[in-house]
Amino acid sequence: YAGISVDGASNVWLSYTESVHPGDYTSEVRLRSAPAGGTAWRRPVVVPRTQGGSLFALVAAGDAGKVAVSWLALGADSLWYPRLAVSTDALGRTPHWTQTALSQEPTHRGSPAAMSAACGTGPTSGLQQGLVCGRFLDNFGIAVDRAGRAMVVWPSHLQNATFVATQTAGPDVRR
Repeated sequence: YAGISVDGASNVWLSYTESVHPGDYTSEVRLRSAPAGGTAWRRPVVVPRTQGGSLFALVAAGDAGKVAVSWLALGADSLWYPRLAVSTDALGRTPHWTQTALSQEPTHRGSPAAMSAACGTGPTSGLQQGLVCGRFLDNFGIAVDRAGRAMVVWPSHLQNATFVATQTAGPDVRR
């Protein structure tokens, strides 16, 4: 569940979630970048957590070091909410982030394991996971418009709908 994007200076950006504690799904959103030519990965950048865990991080890059990241954040009662964070200095030593909730309504319900399609057990777990687990990434994506504003699309399995949000305030990732 990793996202990838290239910024205006040809830096490659990779987004992912990583468990805070081995063996559980309490995850934080991380980014790695590599300079043009992909000679080596830079140290990970962590997006500050505001809730329990995070899954399905996606990244969209603008100008050099300017990125927007979206993910699902775990709230109470195994409910998940889409979030957005924007940094205009993600290549810096201590990047600054502007975060916002994209919806006050939960979009999914489930344990982090189930949300990650780890629903199978036993010797046929791989087959079970491919056939009976939810496909929570369907229609989940992020892009940046010409003005440098993030645009996020996400499905809501609880509302049986797909939503789109376009950033209207806060820092943009161009200029």
